Amino acid sequence: MPNPVMIGLEVHVQLNTGKLFCRCPVEGSDEGSFELSRRLKPTVGEAGGVDRAARYEEERDRSFTYLCPENTCLVEYDEEPPRSINREALNVSLKVAASLGCTILPVIECMRKIVIDGSNTSGFQRTSLVAVNGSIQTSRGRVGITSVCLEEDSARKLSDGGDQVHYSLGRLGIPLIEITTDPDIVDQDHAVEVARKIGLTAMTTGMTRRDSDSIRQDVNLSMGHGRVEIKGISRISQIKDAIESETERQMMLERVASTVEKRGGLSSKGFHFVDVSEYLRESGSTMISGGIREGKHVYLSRLNNMSGVLKSGDMRLGREIADLTKVFAVQGIMHSDELPGYGLSGKEVRELFKRAECGDLDAFMIVIASKAKASLLEKEIPSRIEHILALRLDETRYFSDQGRTAFLRPLPGAERMYPETDLEPFRLSKEEISSALDFGKLPAEDRIKKLASDYNISQQDASTLVTESKLGLFVSLSSVLNARYSARLILQRLPELEKKSGNKVSEEELRRLVAAIKERGLGELSLDASLDLLLKGLSIEEITRSPDIEPLSKEELAAIINEISRIQKQNNAGEMIASVKKRTSRPFDPKKLIEIAESIKK
Repeated sequence: MPNPVMIGLEVHVQLNTGKLFCRCPVEGSDEGSFELSRRLKPTVGEAGGVDRAARYEEERDRSFTYLCPENTCLVEYDEEPPRSINREALNVSLKVAASLGCTILPVIECMRKIVIDGSNTSGFQRTSLVAVNGSIQTSRGRVGITSVCLEEDSARKLSDGGDQVHYSLGRLGIPLIEITTDPDIVDQDHAVEVARKIGLTAMTTGMTRRDSDSIRQDVNLSMGHGRVEIKGISRISQIKDAIESETERQMMLERVASTVEKRGGLSSKGFHFVDVSEYLRESGSTMISGGIREGKHVYLSRLNNMSGVLKSGDMRLGREIADLTKVFAVQGIMHSDELPGYGLSGKEVRELFKRAECGDLDAFMIVIASKAKASLLEKEIPSRIEHILALRLDETRYFSDQGRTAFLRPLPGAERMYPETDLEPFRLSKEEISSALDFGKLPAEDRIKKLASDYNISQQDASTLVTESKLGLFVSLSSVLNARYSARLILQRLPELEKKSGNKVSEEELRRLVAAIKERGLGELSLDASLDLLLKGLSIEEITRSPDIEPLSKEELAAIINEISRIQKQNNAGEMIASVKKRTSRPFDPKKLIEIAESIKK
């Protein structure tokens, strides 16, 4: 009988409040004006040891290049100490914590979390624990909330060449709320429900970002073989796929381990590389010949008692080994379960079996790598196989583009944390805690109903504004525009214009345009026309000077209608509106047009 699956989530939500430890805006592109480079080394944590995940990353010996967009400064470059924490972002995290029934901690202390995968220029991520011990109610029962943290987001990876990785620093430092659940989630469908509920709670603050990766989920899963953390799931729909993929993988590895154990197990002492480059130099395998031309060597090793478990039926242990070699930027790997193939002949395969001293139940593998990489893999591969066959599966994985989980690195331990030395702990004010608790009294669903009532908009529009992370923009625009018009502008008019033009308008551009139009004393008709011009590439300054945004007066409209009526008969209002649009680029009120046209007929 299979072990029960224990599932927990970490939901990460970006905030649109400005960056966490500097005063740079969160919005920006991945285009940069210059680059900087780093090589990162692990440091000793508070417990006195070096974190195993950090040590593992050090062994990969990579260098990192960072693109520096306009929304970055010396804090992101790790050339200047952090400024005080963004209190607006902190207060949003307190509201989310209160909404989840958590106990807010009165004193906030920032910690450093050692991370040397290049995702932060400093080699650590700043994070603060703000609340603990909450819960949410779901259709499958109560799910505990372990903690709510506020941390800085990581840099965005642009490319990974193995030994050289490129990042953009535009995302680095954006405030990120991390909500961690207890392992109370029943199955993959329940996980999706919990993620949606937590995400909705955060979005009702009106301060969440809407971007491709602004909400990300990590899945923590255990089937009795250790905790697996599946990182960076950006779409909620992928949570289900990731859990199904990982449970199927672990059940497959249970069968692999059982098969190898019945045969007598694996001896790591029998695993060692033999250089067979000379023998295969004239091989028809382009993978091998290409590797040799690049100065790499071809290494062979026996895998005793592993014939048929590397790739046969549903057993895929070879893929686990290939995932490991990719981490060390080694793509060239073959094993006997898939040979002859890759250009290797049957004769060559038989000779390799002989050279590896394989028995009937043994397999062999080939690795094409430099001597330095081969030296690392000669230690890492048998270690990983031993862990898998012993079903010690605790590790960090990611959900790949191929729709499966893949190895990333070992799980981090307690050694990764130590106190931030540049920021002092501080006490929350009574007002900050009280404001958060007041906000948390109303469930997220009721906040949406109240939003619809307060602004006299439909509940469907209110819900969409929240789930699309447009609530903050809506509230801002509704302070100067009619609320119903603001909702229509955000949810209908702007998307239509963007789709038609193929361009996008940022929230900041839209706010600036609205302010400029209102300053000229113009209204909604002018704003609609201005948006069209903005999407055509005109600057806001050019738009506000353009005569094309000035609405037609009643007299001007009547003159155009009279001219049209003399030339041709218009049978209906739609034809008249179309005819007027052909004669002018200036905006006009269709209702006023119909009134004038009717009065002229009389």
